Amino acid sequence: MFGAVASFTIAYTLLSVLYLLLFLKFFGRPRLSREAVKDVIGLSLPLYLATLAGLLVPPMVDTLVARRVSDTVIGNYKVAMISATPIAVITSSVSTAALTSLPLLLGDEESLRNGASSYSLYASVALTGLMLGYMAVQPWLIILLYGSSYSLAASYANIYVAGFLADAVLGSYILGSHFITVGATRWNGLVATVRGATVILAAMLLVEKLGATGAMLSYSIGELVAATTIYFVASRVYSVRIDLRGSLKGLIPALASFAAASAVAYWINSTLASLLASGLIFVILYLLLLPFFLDDKVLSGLVGFLTSTPYIGWLLKPFREVYLSLTRELHGRLV
Repeated sequence: MFGAVASFTIAYTLLSVLYLLLFLKFFGRPRLSREAVKDVIGLSLPLYLATLAGLLVPPMVDTLVARRVSDTVIGNYKVAMISATPIAVITSSVSTAALTSLPLLLGDEESLRNGASSYSLYASVALTGLMLGYMAVQPWLIILLYGSSYSLAASYANIYVAGFLADAVLGSYILGSHFITVGATRWNGLVATVRGATVILAAMLLVEKLGATGAMLSYSIGELVAATTIYFVASRVYSVRIDLRGSLKGLIPALASFAAASAVAYWINSTLASLLASGLIFVILYLLLLPFFLDDKVLSGLVGFLTSTPYIGWLLKPFREVYLSLTRELHGRLV
């Protein structure tokens, strides 16, 4: 286990050195003051440690799993991890959107706090919807790509993604960007350390009894502990108010749509038809239910936030005004 960890550490360090050498070759030696260098190192070192912790934890957990489960279970476990990659892309997009928007509010503490609070709510609703929408189609996508022998992967992935849902509800993806914006990256490093330590300790306790399921639970527990830590730091230290009630209200239509889409898809005997049906049912039902749980102001802000998000914003922008108009008309008739 520790040999794998050492290999990852060495490889990551060598890549960092190679990047530095290439930078110096093509751009020359940067001219920075001693104070500027000190600030850059002080801000970037916790982020480097956070990234390093994220690289070290998976091989350690994988080693524990490999010692206690069959090759078939390991295959399903790895497919579950791989299948969650789109969720990582989605969360990265939302965090990037916040990281490019929040710095514009620097210099006005109240506006920055309000902006972080609003973005946290928008990101929570958006991410829970996108995550559960993807999870609704994931079982059929896995079978279509990997075959029916990997049907266990979907259940493992559901446990794994539960931790990301906790991050979304508690606003972690936006609050992490807020810490970077205000130059408090030490919290990012602390949270990454807490997350990594929690995952490893939980895996040591749970993998022995539950195998791959225990490993996935360990990741979710680590995310929950990290999200709770971020939430309390943001609220107590920086007075950023997180609208948990609004986040939970936004979660309800996503959960209802996920349950309905999954239930209907399981009654269909064709994998491809189940994939298409689950996706369509989720999208239609979710878009119809959402206006009944969010007021018009939040819904408009949410749509605006999504359309400004990298990678996925350009897909949604053409439908922005049409959707808002339809939901206002539908909601006005039914309420």
